[in-house]
Amino acid sequence: MYLIKVIACSAMLYAYYRLYLYNKTFHQWNRFYLLFSTLISLVIPFLQVKVFPAASSRSPQPVTELLKTAFNNSFHEYEGVSALPNNAVPNGLMIIYAIGCAIMLTGLLHAIGRLHRLIKRSGFRQLNGFRLVGTNEKDAPFSFFRYIFWNNTIDLSSEHGQYILQHERIHVQQWHSVDKMLINILMIPFWCNPFFWLIRRELGAVHEFIADGKTIPDADPSLFSAVVLSTAYPSIQFSLTSHFNLSPVKRRLLMLSQIKQSRNNYCSRLLVLPVLFGLLAAFSFTHRNGKAI
Repeated sequence: MYLIKVIACSAMLYAYYRLYLYNKTFHQWNRFYLLFSTLISLVIPFLQVKVFPAASSRSPQPVTELLKTAFNNSFHEYEGVSALPNNAVPNGLMIIYAIGCAIMLTGLLHAIGRLHRLIKRSGFRQLNGFRLVGTNEKDAPFSFFRYIFWNNTIDLSSEHGQYILQHERIHVQQWHSVDKMLINILMIPFWCNPFFWLIRRELGAVHEFIADGKTIPDADPSLFSAVVLSTAYPSIQFSLTSHFNLSPVKRRLLMLSQIKQSRNNYCSRLLVLPVLFGLLAAFSFTHRNGKAI
């Protein structure tokens, strides 16, 4: 029941994002909203907000008692017959759920282990507050916490290389790896929530928009757009890392060319308040006697 409530909450919050925040240029707001929507989806089903007085207690009517007695007798009569299939279905679902959790945990540990082996094999050097790891991996350049994994085929001193390096430095400075680690950990027990998968993908795109915008903070982004287009797509991507050449390129170019929305345009952002109130009313509001509405 808790998992169903989490899925319902995340569905409503993601639907709001798609309707009012998707492809808007307040990327930092979108970043924190996506993280917030993931966490609040886990919290709301736990909350118990007592807002209404309990209904006055009255003696049950005789007809009600007869109906309840008849129902209970019928239930106990067939309880032995239905026990086996009722138990078999939940047990099967639990096995599938446990296998999914094990796969997600294994994938996370494998990704971390692969990055650790890559650092150990290639070594690193300190460069302006971060650690640069030279590698021949096809999906480089990418970043993970304080590490920037650099493709040795890209000239670091070239204009092309400097743009990419600055882009990855933004990922490091903004601590985007913390977001990715958090969402990947949460997806171990909640892998069956399709909206967490959508949120994870969108969060990765927003990270790229933030880094793109800060790499070219001023005017014409045409040069940086050319750099994005000239960078080959990665053949394999680490789910924990931030990639310069993360697709979709089309949306990144759109964000670079789009005029930034006014910072005073709070209307679409404030609309999340009635959404949150609706979720609280649906899953958390109870009578003062503790019963759900």
